Amino acid sequence: MQVSIPYNGEDHFLQEVLRPDVIGHVKEIYFAGDPAILPSGRRPKIKGAVRKKNGHYYFDRHIYHRQLRELIGFSSVNSISTNLLLNFSGILGKDGLRYVFRLLDMGVDTLTVGNIPLLEQLRKYFPKDIKIQNSVYIRIRTKEDLKLLIRMGISIFLLPPDFNDDFVKIYEFWSITKQNNITFKIMVNEGCIRFCPYRRSDQLASESYTISSTIEDFINNPLEMRTLTQPCRSYMNKNGIRKSNFIHPGNISRYTSFDPYLKIVGREFDNKKISKCLRAYMSGKYDGDLREIVANFKHSVFPVMEYNSDLISFRVSGNEVQL
Repeated sequence: MQVSIPYNGEDHFLQEVLRPDVIGHVKEIYFAGDPAILPSGRRPKIKGAVRKKNGHYYFDRHIYHRQLRELIGFSSVNSISTNLLLNFSGILGKDGLRYVFRLLDMGVDTLTVGNIPLLEQLRKYFPKDIKIQNSVYIRIRTKEDLKLLIRMGISIFLLPPDFNDDFVKIYEFWSITKQNNITFKIMVNEGCIRFCPYRRSDQLASESYTISSTIEDFINNPLEMRTLTQPCRSYMNKNGIRKSNFIHPGNISRYTSFDPYLKIVGREFDNKKISKCLRAYMSGKYDGDLREIVANFKHSVFPVMEYNSDLISFRVSGNEVQL
C-alpha cells in the first residue's frame, strides 16, 4: 500500500523521513500553508519555521516558504503528490487565492477542502486538473453525501474515520468511488473516539488558534497549546483506544481489497514519529509502544500500551483489550 504523510514544518524532514528505503511507498505529502494567510488548525514545529528571539517565539514565514519550495521541488522530482490543507470554515479572500495560486505554480497538485462553499470556489477559479480531496471537516454520513461531493468535483475521497471499523459502510463508499474513478483514502492512526461529540468544536478551536491574528499568541502560550490537543473523551474513557478510529498496522491487511492508500495523521508528530509510523504501516506490523504512532490521543491516562502481535491485542495500563 502507498501512504500519505504529514509535513509539520520541522527541519531536516527530507533527510530524516524520506529515506531511500521508504520513498517508493510515499504517495503524497500534505501540509499547511502560511498561517499568516491560511488558517489550518496546525502549528509549525518549534524547530522549523518558528524561531525564538528575546524569549519570544515568532513565526518566520520566509523560512517556511523556503522549506515548502524545497519540499515541493523534491516531491515533483520523485513523483510524490503535494497536498495543501485548506481546513477552515470559510472561503478564500483575495490574498488567500493569490497564495494558493502561487503554491500551485510551485507544483502543488492537490487541495484538501474543509467545507462545501470552498469546494465550489476552488472549482470555479482553479484549473480542472487540480485534484481536490474532502477534509474530515466535511460531514459525510451517507452515500448521497458522497455522490454530492463527486458531482461537485472531488477527485480523492477520504473515508470519515468514524467508519474505519464498519466494513459494510466502507464497501458502500468504496463501490461509489470505484464507479466514478475516485481515489479512495483511509485515515489509519487517529486516536479520536468514534463519533465523538467534541470533535467538531475541537476542529473549530484549532482553526481559530492558528489564524494570523493569534498565531504568535498561540505558540507563546503553553496553556493554549495544551488546549488544542483535543480535550475529549479520548482521555476520559479508560478503554478509549478500543473505541477509537485507530487501525493497528497488524490489521491493515483487512483493508487491502479496497485498494486504498493510507493517510497517516499526526499534526503533533515530529520527524521521528512520522518515520516510525510510516515504517509500521509499510510493514504491516508494530510491536512497540502505541503512544508512538497513535495521533490525537491523550497519553497521560495510558502510561503503558504494549502490543501483542499474536493476539492482535494490546495492554492498556495492565488491562488486555482485544481488538
